[in-house]
Amino acid sequence: MNKILVPVDFSKTSANALYYAIQLFATSSSEITVLHSYDTRSSAALLMKNIDGVLEKDAQHKMDELIQEVQQKYPDANLNPKIIKRPTISAISALGDSGDFDFIVMGTKGASGLKEVFMGSVAGGVISRTSAPVIVVPANYSFRSLEEIVFAIGNDPFSSVTVTPLKNIAK
Repeated sequence: MNKILVPVDFSKTSANALYYAIQLFATSSSEITVLHSYDTRSSAALLMKNIDGVLEKDAQHKMDELIQEVQQKYPDANLNPKIIKRPTISAISALGDSGDFDFIVMGTKGASGLKEVFMGSVAGGVISRTSAPVIVVPANYSFRSLEEIVFAIGNDPFSSVTVTPLKNIAK
């Protein structure tokens, strides 16, 4: 069973990445954790508690809507919604490093700066901080069967641990 982590911010780009993950792993048994993280930064503890409650309630409402929409299109998709209070990049990276997930699939729409032009600030941050394989889905990209896989590596030597997830996707 493939265990997939799909971070969402409830944008069209992140919903598209969720649909992409469902379609990419449709032929295999998979469990998809749909993650939304939120964080507040405030020096006033009471204000922060009130904001946390509002943010969590709003996130739960949006998560329920997203899961319902996805289940209507893909009733067999095994979705596990998860909402946590933690900065986004560290939340995704920590879950990726936990060993509980085979892949992270996330959307990107790009941002500013040299690194972010291609991957977006959150996607770039996750890729640079996690050991989990990350599949980045550009905004408005529609799923097509894979014909090629690009494997980018840094200075670290790669092993079967690195290549195995690519072999699984290729199958």
